[in-house]
Amino acid sequence: MTVKKPMPCSLYDMEGIQNWLDEMARQGLFLDRIAFHNDRFIFQTGEPRPVRYRLDPIVPGYDYGERRELYAQAGWEFVDTMVNLYCVYSCADPDIPELYSDPQSLACAVGRLAKRRSLSVGLLLLVLAFAVGGFCFVGWDTFLRNLILREEPFFPLTFLALPALVVIGGVIEVVYVRRLWTVCRTLEQSLSLKSGRRWNRPRFLTVYIPIFILGNLLINYVALYSPETTYTYDPAALAHPWPTAAQIEQTVPGQVPEDWTPCVDGYIRKNASRRAPVQEFVSRRQTAGSDYPYSLSTTIRYVRADSPKTAGRLYRLERDERAKRLEQWKGPTFAARVTDLVPFSPRDWPGLDRLEVAQFRSGGQAGWTFALLRGNDVLLVSYTGPARWEGCLPLFLEALDS
Repeated sequence: MTVKKPMPCSLYDMEGIQNWLDEMARQGLFLDRIAFHNDRFIFQTGEPRPVRYRLDPIVPGYDYGERRELYAQAGWEFVDTMVNLYCVYSCADPDIPELYSDPQSLACAVGRLAKRRSLSVGLLLLVLAFAVGGFCFVGWDTFLRNLILREEPFFPLTFLALPALVVIGGVIEVVYVRRLWTVCRTLEQSLSLKSGRRWNRPRFLTVYIPIFILGNLLINYVALYSPETTYTYDPAALAHPWPTAAQIEQTVPGQVPEDWTPCVDGYIRKNASRRAPVQEFVSRRQTAGSDYPYSLSTTIRYVRADSPKTAGRLYRLERDERAKRLEQWKGPTFAARVTDLVPFSPRDWPGLDRLEVAQFRSGGQAGWTFALLRGNDVLLVSYTGPARWEGCLPLFLEALDS
């Protein structure tokens, strides 16, 4: 009969693994093989009897086919390998000499294994450090944005979780390698090895599966949760009375029919946080029916920060985010493709701390985006239609003052 058991001690605890396998044999469980992931040992049941199990460190350069033959001639039978760290041998004859009768020779083998493991762990940590550094560099703006705006409140935690997991994993690997070096030094001093701490692994069905299910539910909740609220377009719900479609079109007399009564459709998203108590995004589209070929769109992003310093950071983040969107919309896959894009460039305007404007064409119409910073206020407006930004900006500043 086959019996599976998890390893109850560290993978680097040579004496602990050997003692445990010896105990299993005295209970009638004899090692048959080790699972692919080395998390379970598969035993065959039989009449209890004493059997010695010994670990032979795997060292580059050894001819293990020849070593197995030599060990077999000495009375040691090969069982299986463990994670490219050890070969496991067994012997039921108590009179046969130990696999390593000289602690110094075993110390030499363990030392070579420790050097190889140290090198592989060092290279792995270096690669992970570069990967995490690149991840943090790419996602830093998103992290900072969510830290201030809290559009995705759990994103900062998940963003910091990856470096934390890498650090924890690195510390664990370093501790394990140190244990190998401790074993090596102990053997060099001809001292006997001591078993490390054992632990009782929890049952898979009663513990691991509930933890797995709860973890997945929590991850899904974190991924989908957002405090932002979406409303149908209602100007009365906004912090400022932004210019209407008719007011914007009045800045370009003769471009739009005088009897044009626009039909406005759109939505509003609102949010709040301690560092940005007012956050609004407005998307509206004005059409005049089939008689007029006008389809004018406006998006307004407004944030009021708790201080000019926070507003300055948000201004940079919001402007960069809009610039990325404009670059993405240059692709041929977008229906309202952006062409003739002139990137954001600084402009002078009295009373504003910063003002930058980008211009483009979309859907056969001219368009522009301006980003402004004034005190605690950050405002970005994108528009496609005949009106020019120079004529519309005073309207938005007037609304901002009200």
